[in-house]
Amino acid sequence: FDSSNYAKDIVGVSISPKSKKIKLKIKAHGRQKYYLDTKPIHASQKIIKETDDYGIFQVELIPNFELQSMILSNIDTLEVMSPKSFRETIQKRLGRANILYPNQQ
Repeated sequence: FDSSNYAKDIVGVSISPKSKKIKLKIKAHGRQKYYLDTKPIHASQKIIKETDDYGIFQVELIPNFELQSMILSNIDTLEVMSPKSFRETIQKRLGRANILYPNQQ
């Protein structure tokens, strides 16, 4: 078992046999852009655009649970721009979270 080869296209350790590598674009708002610049999500990360307010980063990897968790843990500063299918996966998880945490008054 070659662990470095196994993990080269993922964040974390879990991988689905059916998954394929994607080009993921993430917009990091505010100070999060500096954090991603100094602590890349993945070795393939590159910056696509940078403004005073945000940075757009691209990574090429296989999406997995750890990647979703990393994005969701910073959901107030990270926005998945593409691909649409991965953005929808994050939106579905946010929808389920809204059910668990309804606005109670």
